[in-house]
Amino acid sequence: MQYEVDSLQWVAANFDVEEEVIQGFGSSLNALALNYLALLKDAPEYREGRVVMLGLLNHAHHLLAGGLTALQSGNGIVWSACLRGLIEIFGASVLIREKPGKI
Repeated sequence: MQYEVDSLQWVAANFDVEEEVIQGFGSSLNALALNYLALLKDAPEYREGRVVMLGLLNHAHHLLAGGLTALQSGNGIVWSACLRGLIEIFGASVLIREKPGKI
């Protein structure tokens, strides 16, 4: 997750984003990674829920990268859409963490 850490530090240094928002993104990305690691532990290749988590992680990575690119180029519409997608992924991650047997 070094890419994500570096990206969030870059946003904090180059844009007027509140520290609380940066910390929230960081902790949410960390929670998503922990959920993924929990699913990897002693699991067969396609354990129930693992594909879902892989998809969420993949989408989170692309939304973060796309959102940062949009932010850098001044495209607020794309940044907003990517941010919305990240928020939805973080929400799904919380639901999965609370009831992992439901996926």
